This record gives sequence, structure tokens and C-alpha cells, in this order.
Amino acid sequence: MTDKRPAPVITELTEAFWRGGAVGELRVQRCQNCRWWLHPPLPMCPRCRSRELEPEAVAGTGTVYSFTVNRYQWTPALVPPYTVAEVELDEQPGLRLLTSIVGCAEVAIGMPVRVKFEPADGTPGTWVPVFAP
Repeated sequence: MTDKRPAPVITELTEAFWRGGAVGELRVQRCQNCRWWLHPPLPMCPRCRSRELEPEAVAGTGTVYSFTVNRYQWTPALVPPYTVAEVELDEQPGLRLLTSIVGCAEVAIGMPVRVKFEPADGTPGTWVPVFAP
């Protein structure tokens, strides 16, 4: 693994998610009307149709919902093997992030994990959330 993760594309809707790591927060969009968590962020809540959506910090804990071990080097920044996982956050059933699992030789479905942040390459102030046991 290199020192930094590949830089994400940052938009108005995703900025809080990618910048939250600077202060140790995993920020996920939440409807201010019905309080439903949304990820990835959307311009409108799919449950109540409200446009009152704001990023809020979550606990950063969850469980591995699914995963794969990548053994092919798709990008020079990520040296295989590495684990790509779908992590379901504790805040809400079905609230899942596609992420990497780090600091662990064996990953299992149902394994509890906690967020960590790694700097993004070439984009100051941008952090990539990854998870570890």
C-alpha cells in the first residue's frame, strides 16, 4: 500500500463525506424531516421526498456485510492483495458503504469494524474512510 489512497471526485453532495476525516468524523447525509440516513448522498430523501438533507457524524462502527479480496493491481496506488468490503453501519439497517478493510489478515462476514481515515493522494484535506477490526 502507498502512503495515500487515490483521490475521490468531490462534489457539493459528497464534500462533507470526504472532508470529515480531517476531524475524525465519518459524515453521512441524513434527512432532517424523517431522520433517514442516505448513502450515497442524494438531492432528495427517497422515503419522505424532503430536500432538507444535511451531513451528520455517525459512530463509525459497523459490520462486514460482504467482501472480496482483490488480487489484481487495478491502480498503482493499491498493491494487492487488498480487501474491498461493504460495511453496514450501526446507525440503520441497510446503510452500507463500499470501503476497504485494513489491518487484518482474515475478514469474515459479520465481523465488527470501526472507521479509520487515510489521506487521499493529491487532494489536501481529503480523507478516505477505511475500516479495521
